[in-house]
Amino acid sequence: MLNNIKDYFEPDYEFYLDKVDYIHKQKTSNTDKYELNCSDSLETKEIADNKLQVTVTRSLVFEPDDLYSLSVSYIAILKFDMSKKEELIGLTDNLSKDLINYGQFFLSNIMARMSMLISEITASYGQPPVVTPPVMAPVK
Repeated sequence: MLNNIKDYFEPDYEFYLDKVDYIHKQKTSNTDKYELNCSDSLETKEIADNKLQVTVTRSLVFEPDDLYSLSVSYIAILKFDMSKKEELIGLTDNLSKDLINYGQFFLSNIMARMSMLISEITASYGQPPVVTPPVMAPVK
């Protein structure tokens, strides 16, 4: 585990909204009780010798699945500190997990925006907005 993972990247990073999938569904069940499942994922891909692409996705799905589903993805482009890149590769066996647990240097910004966007989209459904936590749950 690399609790100082931000030291292996340059302080500047790029980020942008990648994708929003909102699917309204026709109510098919005869229930007034729904369970909302919120899940996060983070994927990494090296896109250049000095750059790492990180895709962060939050998905909302109801059980039973007949209201709507929503998925929002952001991409962050992190630049490796090239003097420490080889050390980073040698120290971590699961970069995605380490970024989830210790990547607040860029995740706090993205997760706050994602939470706000989800609230705005779900408010358009005519009900109170779904406000999700502006953080990713740590992985053990």
